[in-house]
Amino acid sequence: MTKKQRRFLLGLAIIFFILLSGVTLTLAFGFRYDFERHRLVKTGSIVLKPNTEAQIFINGKLEGETSFLKSAFSKKRLLPGTYLVKVQKEQFTPWEKTVEVRGGLVSDLSGIILFNSGQVEKELIGQPKPIVINRETHQAVYWEEGSLAFYDFS
Repeated sequence: MTKKQRRFLLGLAIIFFILLSGVTLTLAFGFRYDFERHRLVKTGSIVLKPNTEAQIFINGKLEGETSFLKSAFSKKRLLPGTYLVKVQKEQFTPWEKTVEVRGGLVSDLSGIILFNSGQVEKELIGQPKPIVINRETHQAVYWEEGSLAFYDFS
C-alpha cells in the first residue's frame, strides 16, 4: 500500500468517525428524527406511578407493565405531542388521561390510584352528607355544627 492510499484511508476513517460521533451525540442528547416534519426534534418522557402493578397503554398500544419493585413505568424518547395514556389491571377500574409531552421535559403522572371494580361507595353512618370528596387526596369535607370538618380516609 502506498503512502497516498494510507493517507486517503486515514482521512476517510477520520471523516467517518466525526460523522458517527455527531449522530451518537445527537441521539444521546435526546433528539430523534421526526419523519412527518422532516427534522430533528428534542424528545420527552412519561413517568407513571400507579398504586398497584398494572399494564400501561399509550395511544391504545401496550407499552409494558409497571416494575415489580417500585410499581413505576417510564417511556422515554417520545416525540412532542399529545398521547392517550391508559393504566389498567384485571378487577380494577381503568384509569386514562390525555397527556401532553414536550421536548426535553418529563410528564410526571405520580399518584395514580386504581380502584377495585367491586368497591362500592357508601355513606358514612352518622355523618352528614359530604360537601366535597376528593379521591386523589383521600379526604372529605363536611359541614358539621357550624364549622367545616375534614375526614381523612387513609
